[in-house]
Amino acid sequence: MKSTKTRMGAVVVIVALLIPAVALAAVVTSPFVDVVPGKFYETPINWAFNNSITTGKDATHFEPDGAVTRGESVTFLKRYDDHIVQPAISALGQTVGGLNCTSGQIAKFDGTNWACGTDTDTTIPNTDTLAALGCAAGQVARWDGTAWVCNSVGLTTVVAAGSITTVDNPGDFDLRTSIAIGVDNMPMIAYFDTVNVFLKAFHCGNAACTTGTVSSLDTGGTAGSYGSIAIGADGFPIISYYEIVDSDLEVFHCEDRTCTTGTPFLVDTLGFVGSHTSIAIGADDLPIISYYDLGNQDLKVFHCTNTVCDETVTTGTATTVDSIGIVGEWNSIAIGADGFPVISYYDSTNQHLKVFHCTDTACTAGTATTVDAATGVGQYTSLAIGTDGFPIISYRDSVNQDLKAFHCTVADCTAGTASTLDPGTSGDAGNWTSIAIGPDGFPFVTHRDSVNQDLKFFHCTDTACTGGTTTVLDGATGNVGFYTSTAIGADNKPIISYFDSLGAVRVAQVNVTVTGLAFG
Repeated sequence: MKSTKTRMGAVVVIVALLIPAVALAAVVTSPFVDVVPGKFYETPINWAFNNSITTGKDATHFEPDGAVTRGESVTFLKRYDDHIVQPAISALGQTVGGLNCTSGQIAKFDGTNWACGTDTDTTIPNTDTLAALGCAAGQVARWDGTAWVCNSVGLTTVVAAGSITTVDNPGDFDLRTSIAIGVDNMPMIAYFDTVNVFLKAFHCGNAACTTGTVSSLDTGGTAGSYGSIAIGADGFPIISYYEIVDSDLEVFHCEDRTCTTGTPFLVDTLGFVGSHTSIAIGADDLPIISYYDLGNQDLKVFHCTNTVCDETVTTGTATTVDSIGIVGEWNSIAIGADGFPVISYYDSTNQHLKVFHCTDTACTAGTATTVDAATGVGQYTSLAIGTDGFPIISYRDSVNQDLKAFHCTVADCTAGTASTLDPGTSGDAGNWTSIAIGPDGFPFVTHRDSVNQDLKFFHCTDTACTGGTTTVLDGATGNVGFYTSTAIGADNKPIISYFDSLGAVRVAQVNVTVTGLAFG
């Protein structure tokens, strides 16, 4: 049987085909003078020389068209395994991808390589796993070359008062302004015009709200008090509010992004219900509203079954979630990291701050917890979900005239820490609070100082809001700061709506500059 001999250059090309094109492109030239530039075998031969797979026929010749023997073929393959394959296998030990752990084991870095181990494996230090860390609130994990350590993020946030604009002047003020950022990135404000006695909205024409359009919404009666606004899953604003004469909970669904038109819907008409409303869009994309039942003095929740909350189409669910004592005023609702609503509110009987954590999206069940049992706390609550995934609440301590915050350390708020932010020594602080999470990941709280008649702004310097700084936003233009509402604009600047004592609706923008990402 006739044997067939393969050319030397072709064998090297076959071996080189196993190597990524990026690696081949990076090789340098070889010393072989008989390797013709531009030939199909030029790059593979250069690669083989640089990776010790071939040394050539002699120091300057390769003989690419020469025949290769079976012995030479095996030698090429052995050198390829020694110099390419085995080093790659060894390197896999330095990546998590190279592990083949058994069930229940975790990846742990032993200082040189990743290895399979357990939390109790003493042969691999626990300091080499993130699970072993016990960082403080606001800290991050950093590998220092030997072990994982906790560090603070060295962000520098500079806060200063910005523009102040009067957007409407109906001549009197009532309970609540509410602000949200629309899908067009413009702020949208809902409020009650007590002179004309109807619900109104202001769509801002820019991020600072120095221009915009006023729309009169529910003009059919005495409706619009205690308004709360959110942006629905359809991209249109939706507002919950109180109808004063009939004492009903109503919802106004806007039919465009600027809310120049829309439809009001009655959603709960059983008794004296609907004041102190707060609205959010649930994980199911449906509106959910917390509100006060004045007749029974309870906290209630209404879950809509369609995006517009039209009860003539499908009937939603009204649930009394807390009926122990006089509870439910000054409530605030948000959707937790677990996808369930969580509500802060005032226990008027005991003068405590309470939280209700729902255990389903419709909030038909859940757990009520007293989170601050000091005397005289819990009015003017506002709740947001922090960057750590836990609720944080701003509220007033009426005994000490302080602004306070409660940071939950579990999703249902059965544990957490209360902090005094702006003490009463600087005035009568903590009235009409509103909280939002700023561009640096830390809470921002607006509130009214009733002694100095100012709108104030507290910037927290950690996720738990255990410390921070106070800035007066509007203090030189009369008696201001009633019924504040805060959102973070598309430009990452906090934007606040509020009333002054003459009934004008104002908007203040906060200038915030965040720099640095160093470790402290």
